Amino acid sequence: MTEAKPEVIAPLTAAALIAQQVGGNAIRDGLFLSLFAVQSLPYFMAGAALLAIVAAQLSGRLLTRFGPARIVPSLFATNAALFLVEWVLFDGQPRASAVLLYLHTSVLGAIAISSFWSLLNERFDPHSAKPLMARVAGAASFGALVGGVSAERVTALLPRGALLPMLGLVGGVAVAGALAVGSGTPARHSHVADESDRSSGWVHVRHQPLLQDLALVIALAAMLATLVDYLLKAEAVAYFGKGPHLVRFFGLLYSATSLIAVLIQASFGRLALGRLDHDPIAQRAELAVDGCFGQRAFLL
Repeated sequence: MTEAKPEVIAPLTAAALIAQQVGGNAIRDGLFLSLFAVQSLPYFMAGAALLAIVAAQLSGRLLTRFGPARIVPSLFATNAALFLVEWVLFDGQPRASAVLLYLHTSVLGAIAISSFWSLLNERFDPHSAKPLMARVAGAASFGALVGGVSAERVTALLPRGALLPMLGLVGGVAVAGALAVGSGTPARHSHVADESDRSSGWVHVRHQPLLQDLALVIALAAMLATLVDYLLKAEAVAYFGKGPHLVRFFGLLYSATSLIAVLIQASFGRLALGRLDHDPIAQRAELAVDGCFGQRAFLL
Protein backbone atom coordinates (compact mmCIF):
# COMPACT_ATOMS: atom_id res chain seq x y z
CA MET A 1 0.00 0.00 0.00
CA THR A 2 1.42 3.38 -0.92
CA GLU A 3 1.40 6.36 1.38
CA ALA A 4 -1.27 8.13 -0.68
CA LYS A 5 -3.85 5.40 -0.40
CA PRO A 6 -4.73 5.65 3.31
CA GLU A 7 -5.35 9.37 2.87
CA VAL A 8 -8.02 8.53 0.29
CA ILE A 9 -9.39 5.31 1.77
CA ALA A 10 -9.82 6.60 5.34
CA PRO A 11 -12.19 9.46 4.37
CA LEU A 12 -14.15 7.18 2.03
CA THR A 13 -14.50 4.61 4.80
CA ALA A 14 -15.68 7.31 7.21
CA ALA A 15 -18.25 8.50 4.67
CA ALA A 16 -19.60 4.97 4.15
CA LEU A 17 -19.68 4.22 7.88
CA ILE A 18 -21.50 7.43 8.82
CA ALA A 19 -23.91 7.16 5.89
CA GLN A 20 -24.79 3.67 7.10
CA GLN A 21 -25.25 4.85 10.68
CA VAL A 22 -27.45 7.84 9.80
CA GLY A 23 -29.56 5.78 7.41
CA GLY A 24 -29.81 3.03 10.02
CA ASN A 25 -30.93 5.49 12.67
CA ALA A 26 -33.63 6.84 10.38
CA ILE A 27 -35.17 3.46 9.58
CA ARG A 28 -34.65 2.32 13.18
CA ASP A 29 -36.76 5.11 14.61
CA GLY A 30 -39.32 5.16 11.84
CA LEU A 31 -39.88 1.39 11.90
CA PHE A 32 -39.88 1.10 15.68
CA LEU A 33 -42.34 3.96 16.23
CA SER A 34 -44.60 2.57 13.50
CA LEU A 35 -44.85 -0.84 15.17
CA PHE A 36 -44.69 0.04 18.88
CA ALA A 37 -46.32 2.67 21.04
CA VAL A 38 -44.13 5.67 21.71
CA GLN A 39 -44.63 5.07 25.45
CA SER A 40 -42.52 1.90 25.15
CA LEU A 41 -39.54 3.83 23.79
CA PRO A 42 -37.97 4.69 27.20
CA TYR A 43 -37.79 0.99 28.10
CA PHE A 44 -35.92 0.22 24.88
CA MET A 45 -33.64 3.20 25.44
CA ALA A 46 -32.78 1.90 28.89
CA GLY A 47 -32.27 -1.65 27.61
CA ALA A 48 -29.99 -0.44 24.83
CA ALA A 49 -27.99 1.63 27.31
CA LEU A 50 -27.44 -1.37 29.60
CA LEU A 51 -26.47 -3.55 26.66
CA ALA A 52 -24.09 -0.85 25.45
CA ILE A 53 -22.24 -0.87 28.78
CA VAL A 54 -21.52 -4.59 28.46
CA ALA A 55 -20.71 -4.36 24.76
CA ALA A 56 -18.37 -1.40 25.24
CA GLN A 57 -16.43 -3.26 27.95
CA LEU A 58 -16.10 -6.32 25.74
CA SER A 59 -15.08 -4.40 22.63
CA GLY A 60 -12.57 -2.36 24.64
CA ARG A 61 -10.88 -5.50 25.88
CA LEU A 62 -10.80 -7.01 22.40
CA LEU A 63 -9.32 -3.82 20.94
CA THR A 64 -6.68 -3.72 23.68
CA ARG A 65 -5.69 -7.34 23.30
CA PHE A 66 -5.81 -7.83 19.52
CA GLY A 67 -5.60 -4.27 18.20
CA PRO A 68 -8.01 -2.23 16.04
CA ALA A 69 -6.55 -3.58 12.77
CA ARG A 70 -7.92 -7.05 13.58
CA ILE A 71 -11.09 -6.17 15.47
CA VAL A 72 -12.51 -3.22 13.51
CA PRO A 73 -13.15 -5.11 10.22
CA SER A 74 -14.91 -7.84 12.21
CA LEU A 75 -17.11 -5.27 13.95
CA PHE A 76 -17.96 -3.66 10.62
CA ALA A 77 -18.76 -7.05 9.05
CA THR A 78 -21.06 -7.98 11.95
CA ASN A 79 -22.74 -4.59 11.69
CA ALA A 80 -23.38 -5.07 7.95
CA ALA A 81 -24.55 -8.68 8.33
CA LEU A 82 -27.16 -7.71 10.93
CA PHE A 83 -28.86 -5.37 8.44
CA LEU A 84 -29.28 -8.35 6.12
CA VAL A 85 -30.66 -10.50 8.96
CA GLU A 86 -33.17 -7.77 9.79
CA TRP A 87 -34.16 -7.56 6.13
CA VAL A 88 -34.83 -11.31 6.05
CA LEU A 89 -36.97 -11.04 9.21
CA PHE A 90 -38.82 -7.94 8.06
CA ASP A 91 -41.61 -9.50 5.98
CA GLY A 92 -42.51 -12.37 8.31
CA GLN A 93 -41.66 -10.90 11.72
CA PRO A 94 -41.54 -7.11 11.45
CA ARG A 95 -41.68 -6.51 15.21
CA ALA A 96 -38.74 -8.82 15.85
CA SER A 97 -36.88 -7.10 13.02
CA ALA A 98 -37.62 -3.68 14.55
CA VAL A 99 -36.38 -4.72 18.01
CA LEU A 100 -33.18 -6.23 16.63
CA LEU A 101 -32.62 -3.17 14.45
CA TYR A 102 -33.12 -0.82 17.40
CA LEU A 103 -30.61 -2.63 19.62
CA HIS A 104 -28.19 -3.23 16.77
CA THR A 105 -27.91 0.37 15.57
CA SER A 106 -28.00 1.83 19.08
CA VAL A 107 -25.22 -0.40 20.42
CA LEU A 108 -23.07 -1.91 17.69
CA GLY A 109 -23.33 1.11 15.41
CA ALA A 110 -21.93 3.37 18.12
CA ILE A 111 -19.11 0.93 18.92
CA ALA A 112 -18.21 0.63 15.24
CA ILE A 113 -17.78 4.40 14.90
CA SER A 114 -15.71 4.60 18.08
CA SER A 115 -13.51 1.70 17.00
CA PHE A 116 -12.84 3.37 13.64
CA TRP A 117 -11.39 6.40 15.43
CA SER A 118 -9.25 3.99 17.46
CA LEU A 119 -7.99 2.46 14.23
CA LEU A 120 -7.05 5.87 12.83
CA ASN A 121 -5.39 6.86 16.09
CA GLU A 122 -3.21 3.75 16.02
CA ARG A 123 -2.53 3.80 12.29
CA PHE A 124 -1.28 7.41 12.09
CA ASP A 125 1.00 9.49 14.31
CA PRO A 126 -0.42 12.74 15.77
CA HIS A 127 1.43 15.14 13.46
CA SER A 128 0.56 13.42 10.18
CA ALA A 129 -2.98 12.64 11.31
CA LYS A 130 -4.02 16.27 11.89
CA PRO A 131 -4.65 17.20 8.24
CA LEU A 132 -6.06 13.73 7.60
CA MET A 133 -8.56 14.11 10.44
CA ALA A 134 -9.89 17.26 8.81
CA ARG A 135 -10.53 15.30 5.62
CA VAL A 136 -12.07 12.41 7.54
CA ALA A 137 -14.41 14.79 9.41
CA GLY A 138 -15.40 16.44 6.13
CA ALA A 139 -16.07 13.05 4.52
CA ALA A 140 -18.09 11.99 7.57
CA SER A 141 -20.30 15.06 7.31
CA PHE A 142 -20.82 14.34 3.61
CA GLY A 143 -21.64 10.73 4.47
CA ALA A 144 -24.21 11.91 7.02
CA LEU A 145 -25.88 14.08 4.40
CA VAL A 146 -25.90 11.27 1.82
CA GLY A 147 -27.12 8.71 4.36
CA GLY A 148 -30.01 10.79 5.61
CA VAL A 149 -31.17 12.02 2.22
CA SER A 150 -30.79 8.54 0.72
CA ALA A 151 -32.89 7.07 3.53
CA GLU A 152 -35.63 9.59 2.76
CA ARG A 153 -35.51 8.95 -1.00
CA VAL A 154 -35.32 5.16 -0.78
CA THR A 155 -38.27 5.09 1.60
CA ALA A 156 -40.27 7.37 -0.69
CA LEU A 157 -39.55 5.48 -3.92
CA LEU A 158 -38.97 1.81 -3.03
CA PRO A 159 -40.92 -0.82 -1.06
CA ARG A 160 -40.85 -0.70 2.72
CA GLY A 161 -37.74 -2.37 4.09
CA ALA A 162 -35.67 -1.92 0.90
CA LEU A 163 -33.29 0.36 2.79
CA LEU A 164 -32.02 -2.50 4.99
CA PRO A 165 -30.11 -4.50 2.33
CA MET A 166 -28.69 -1.26 0.94
CA LEU A 167 -27.29 -0.44 4.37
CA GLY A 168 -25.74 -3.90 4.45
CA LEU A 169 -24.00 -3.25 1.11
CA VAL A 170 -22.69 0.10 2.35
CA GLY A 171 -21.37 -1.78 5.38
CA GLY A 172 -19.41 -4.02 3.01
CA VAL A 173 -17.67 -0.93 1.64
CA ALA A 174 -16.75 0.06 5.21
CA VAL A 175 -15.30 -3.42 5.84
CA ALA A 176 -13.08 -3.17 2.76
CA GLY A 177 -11.94 0.30 3.82
CA ALA A 178 -11.12 -0.81 7.36
CA LEU A 179 -9.05 -3.71 6.02
CA ALA A 180 -7.14 -1.37 3.73
CA VAL A 181 -6.47 1.25 6.42
CA GLY A 182 -5.53 -1.37 9.02
CA SER A 183 -3.07 -3.12 6.73
CA GLY A 184 -0.43 -0.51 7.52
CA THR A 185 -0.83 -0.82 11.29
CA PRO A 186 2.07 -2.47 13.14
CA ALA A 187 1.31 -6.02 14.24
CA ARG A 188 0.16 -6.34 17.83
CA HIS A 189 1.16 -9.37 19.85
CA SER A 190 -1.14 -10.57 22.56
CA HIS A 191 0.29 -10.52 26.06
CA VAL A 192 -0.68 -11.53 29.52
CA ALA A 193 -2.33 -8.53 31.13
CA ASP A 194 -0.73 -7.15 34.24
CA GLU A 195 -2.65 -5.97 37.26
CA SER A 196 -3.23 -2.49 35.82
CA ASP A 197 -4.62 -3.96 32.59
CA ARG A 198 -7.10 -6.11 34.50
CA SER A 199 -8.34 -3.34 36.74
CA SER A 200 -11.75 -1.99 35.92
CA GLY A 201 -12.21 1.49 34.48
CA TRP A 202 -14.42 2.25 37.48
CA VAL A 203 -11.35 1.88 39.72
CA HIS A 204 -9.62 4.71 37.85
CA VAL A 205 -12.75 6.86 38.04
CA ARG A 206 -12.99 6.42 41.82
CA HIS A 207 -9.40 7.58 42.31
CA GLN A 208 -9.36 10.50 39.85
CA PRO A 209 -11.47 13.56 40.76
CA LEU A 210 -11.14 14.92 37.22
CA LEU A 211 -12.57 11.70 35.79
CA GLN A 212 -15.41 11.84 38.32
CA ASP A 213 -16.33 15.37 37.24
CA LEU A 214 -16.10 14.40 33.59
CA ALA A 215 -18.27 11.33 34.16
CA LEU A 216 -20.89 13.47 35.93
CA VAL A 217 -21.00 16.01 33.10
CA ILE A 218 -21.31 13.25 30.49
CA ALA A 219 -24.06 11.49 32.47
CA LEU A 220 -26.09 14.69 32.86
CA ALA A 221 -25.64 15.56 29.18
CA ALA A 222 -26.73 12.05 28.17
CA MET A 223 -29.83 12.27 30.39
CA LEU A 224 -30.79 15.61 28.88
CA ALA A 225 -30.20 14.34 25.35
CA THR A 226 -32.34 11.27 26.04
CA LEU A 227 -35.24 13.35 27.35
CA VAL A 228 -35.09 15.71 24.37
CA ASP A 229 -34.83 12.73 22.01
CA TYR A 230 -37.94 11.14 23.50
CA LEU A 231 -39.97 14.36 23.35
CA LEU A 232 -38.96 14.94 19.75
CA LYS A 233 -39.95 11.42 18.69
CA ALA A 234 -43.25 11.62 20.54
CA GLU A 235 -44.07 14.87 18.73
CA ALA A 236 -43.01 13.34 15.40
CA VAL A 237 -45.42 10.43 15.89
CA ALA A 238 -48.21 12.81 16.87
CA TYR A 239 -47.62 14.96 13.79
CA PHE A 240 -46.76 12.42 11.07
CA GLY A 241 -48.52 9.33 12.40
CA LYS A 242 -47.12 5.86 11.81
CA GLY A 243 -45.61 4.67 8.55
CA PRO A 244 -42.98 5.60 5.94
CA HIS A 245 -43.36 9.33 6.61
CA LEU A 246 -41.54 8.82 9.89
CA VAL A 247 -38.48 7.28 8.21
CA ARG A 248 -38.40 10.14 5.71
CA PHE A 249 -38.64 12.71 8.49
CA PHE A 250 -35.86 11.14 10.57
CA GLY A 251 -33.61 10.79 7.53
CA LEU A 252 -33.74 14.53 6.85
CA LEU A 253 -33.56 15.39 10.55
CA TYR A 254 -30.41 13.34 11.16
CA SER A 255 -28.77 14.81 8.07
CA ALA A 256 -29.33 18.32 9.39
CA THR A 257 -28.30 17.64 12.99
CA SER A 258 -25.16 15.76 11.92
CA LEU A 259 -24.02 18.63 9.75
CA ILE A 260 -24.66 21.14 12.53
CA ALA A 261 -22.62 19.03 14.96
CA VAL A 262 -19.71 18.81 12.53
CA LEU A 263 -19.76 22.58 12.01
CA ILE A 264 -19.64 23.12 15.77
CA GLN A 265 -16.73 20.70 16.00
CA ALA A 266 -14.84 22.44 13.21
CA SER A 267 -15.44 25.88 14.73
CA PHE A 268 -14.65 25.23 18.39
CA GLY A 269 -12.85 21.89 18.75
CA ARG A 270 -9.60 22.89 17.08
CA LEU A 271 -9.76 26.43 18.46
CA ALA A 272 -9.77 25.06 22.01
CA LEU A 273 -6.55 23.11 21.40
CA GLY A 274 -4.88 25.44 18.91
CA ARG A 275 -2.55 27.06 21.45
CA LEU A 276 -1.09 23.66 22.36
CA ASP A 277 -0.36 22.80 18.75
CA HIS A 278 3.25 21.73 19.35
CA ASP A 279 2.57 19.59 22.40
CA PRO A 280 2.46 15.85 21.48
CA ILE A 281 0.03 15.15 24.31
CA ALA A 282 -2.25 17.89 23.08
CA GLN A 283 -2.08 16.47 19.59
CA ARG A 284 -3.31 13.14 20.91
CA ALA A 285 -6.00 15.03 22.81
CA GLU A 286 -7.08 16.72 19.59
CA LEU A 287 -7.54 13.35 17.93
CA ALA A 288 -9.64 12.30 20.93
CA VAL A 289 -11.75 15.47 20.64
CA ASP A 290 -12.25 14.84 16.93
CA GLY A 291 -13.28 11.29 17.68
CA CYS A 292 -15.68 12.14 20.50
CA PHE A 293 -17.41 14.93 18.57
CA GLY A 294 -17.47 12.88 15.39
CA GLN A 295 -18.93 9.89 17.17
CA ARG A 296 -21.53 11.84 19.12
CA ALA A 297 -22.65 13.66 15.99
CA PHE A 298 -24.03 10.52 14.37
CA LEU A 299 -25.28 8.32 17.20
CA LEU A 300 -28.71 9.63 18.23
